[in-house]
Parts: sequence; structure tokens; C-alpha cells
Amino acid sequence: MTIKDVEALFANKVNPEVYLLSSDTQVSNLSSLSAIHRFSFFYINGEGIKNKETFLRISGEALGFPDYYGKNWDAFEECIKDFGWRPAEGYLVLYDHFEAFALNAPGEFKIALAIFRSAIKYWKETNKISMYLLLKDDEDLL
Repeated sequence: MTIKDVEALFANKVNPEVYLLSSDTQVSNLSSLSAIHRFSFFYINGEGIKNKETFLRISGEALGFPDYYGKNWDAFEECIKDFGWRPAEGYLVLYDHFEAFALNAPGEFKIALAIFRSAIKYWKETNKISMYLLLKDDEDLL
């Protein structure tokens, strides 16, 4: 997915799903486009994420989960499906450097992806637009 593809998602021309984003796309461009289109933009820096515990902590902070967030898979799924504290036209999550988690804990990474996909489906069914982008051009990891 390129920046032009990202622009199309704001016009509802791209189906809500998990996509690979080309590595030359700038975070600032995604943030600016999100603001223009009234999407909430979240950036997860995955450089240091190598296990479930670190993923749950860092992603919870990046996604602005409330204080009651329990840092387990059930709590993660509950919170990502309830952005009541962050109303928007849609939600764009950029998970940068996801390969560190995918390579070090592939089973846990698959659970995280399944929860993201469940949230995408949930938001789509409630007429929200959700898009989760993973920054790295390595389709074998998905």
C-alpha cells in the first residue's frame, strides 16, 4: 500500500482490513491525512516489542487505552472495540516495525493480528471505518 492507496481509504474506496504499507511512507503524512479526514491516528512503534507483555503495554499506551485497561488479550480486544473516549470518523493504526514481534513470538503476534481483524470487522459492522497498517514489505509474515 502506498500513500495514494492510503488517500483512497479516506474516501471509502478501500475495504477496511490489515494492509502492508510501503516503507517509504512518512508517519507525519499519515497523521496529517488522518486529521484532515477526521480519523483518529495511532502510531505503535514496535521496535522494542518482542513478546506479548511488551506488545500489550506499548500498544495500550499508543492507543490511549483508559487506566482500567488490564494488559491482557481480553482487555486489549475490549478496548480496541470501544474508542468511546476518542470519537472519530474512523481509526487508522500504524504499527511500525511489527516484524520484531512477529519473528520473536509468532504465536502471540498471530493472536494480536486476529484481534485487530476482529476489531476491523466490528467497526465495519457498526458503520465505522477501521484501517490497520503494518509497515514492512514482507508478505510472508502475514
